[in-house]
Amino acid sequence: PMVPMEVQFGIKIEYWLLPYVNAVVDALQAQSAAGAVPHVLGILTGHVYHFFTCVWPSMGGKRYLTPPKAFKSMVEEEGGKKKADKPKGVKVTTGAAKPKSKAAAKKAAPAAPKKTKVGSKAGKSKKAGKGKKGKKSKKASKE
Repeated sequence: PMVPMEVQFGIKIEYWLLPYVNAVVDALQAQSAAGAVPHVLGILTGHVYHFFTCVWPSMGGKRYLTPPKAFKSMVEEEGGKKKADKPKGVKVTTGAAKPKSKAAAKKAAPAAPKKTKVGSKAGKSKKAGKGKKGKKSKKASKE
């Protein structure tokens, strides 16, 4: 998406800017902001679709937007494999990967922070104990 490309009259932009540049060009050609309305609706639609198919399910939410079975059957071959091969060097992810076994889950789990002794110098700092929880408890004590 950060690869430069040439638009009109030798103007170079990055690929991710193309929908926005097209909206501006259409608005200028129409001499009205109404020329950009279809582009704005397309950009918003794309963002909503991406959120509800990729971001929301990866945060633990339900996947509300699923393609119809007829469309899936047109795209997939027997056995659930996709007809089109993915380009080389591209990693496609669809949410958080689940570990195959309990041993793999333990390896993937982050290590717990090391506990320090109460009297040690490592645990003492100026910022120690001033987290969000500390601020909330101070507000709660005032009320």
